[in-house]
Amino acid sequence: MENNNVTKQEVLKFSAEMEEEASIKLAIAKVCDVNVTDIRIVMGGRDTISEKIKKKIITPEILYAMDKAIISILIKMDLEDACNGTTWEYEGNIHGKTRFWYYCDEVSKWILHKGSVYWDDLSNSLSNWKNITAVPFRNHRA
Repeated sequence: MENNNVTKQEVLKFSAEMEEEASIKLAIAKVCDVNVTDIRIVMGGRDTISEKIKKKIITPEILYAMDKAIISILIKMDLEDACNGTTWEYEGNIHGKTRFWYYCDEVSKWILHKGSVYWDDLSNSLSNWKNITAVPFRNHRA
């Protein structure tokens, strides 16, 4: 299964990386009291992110939508806390950050831990992904 010189193994590796990123971000969001049903409601669709991970159908577009949904939910929760005069309490949040900032900091730590080589490779894989998914559309335009 070669398409634009991309092997099946490369596609599977890229899919696994998308699943890992979704799982990490989802785990951090859960620490901030975000649940998968709320994410699904904001994103739309039938399946939760957990179900999409199990079915191995995470794409860059789904990952992007999930991340934006989480951020939207966190900001809303932080605004509700501010209006109620409360703060988010979590034992790992020793600096008293809002949920949004805690999520951003933890995701940033994970990104930095992966290293620049990983992100360079992922960027190349994303370019290949766009080429693979664009092929059917190019064939129909001819």
